[in-house]
Amino acid sequence: MIFFAQGGQYQECSGELGINHWNGAKTVAGGYSGKGYTDWRLPDRGELQLMYENLHQIGLGGFIDSFYWSANTANDAYNCYSQNFSSSILDYSYALNGTITRYASPGDQVAAYNMNNCRVRAVRSFTL
Repeated sequence: MIFFAQGGQYQECSGELGINHWNGAKTVAGGYSGKGYTDWRLPDRGELQLMYENLHQIGLGGFIDSFYWSANTANDAYNCYSQNFSSSILDYSYALNGTITRYASPGDQVAAYNMNNCRVRAVRSFTL
């Protein structure tokens, strides 16, 4: 599904690819071969935001009310960014041992422990 189009540049996302920890999410997204293409990858934070604004907020894309992983890591080796695609506030753990619980409003991007399980979508860019 196309979530960005401008000046002959396009970006599309896959359908749901399941739930995984961050390293597993990168592997699943990078191994996806939808439509016969092999250049799929985990979306960066900007791409997730575009998917949220251009698809999810208008009821397109079939997103689950949950967090989706981005390819971006936070300031340490144990936390990576995800985005809340729910219409409500969700809790997540933000610590190596998972003991610190925080809350994210709809659309918020948060640094979460990389062993948490979040939803996975793959993206690819192309030109026409």
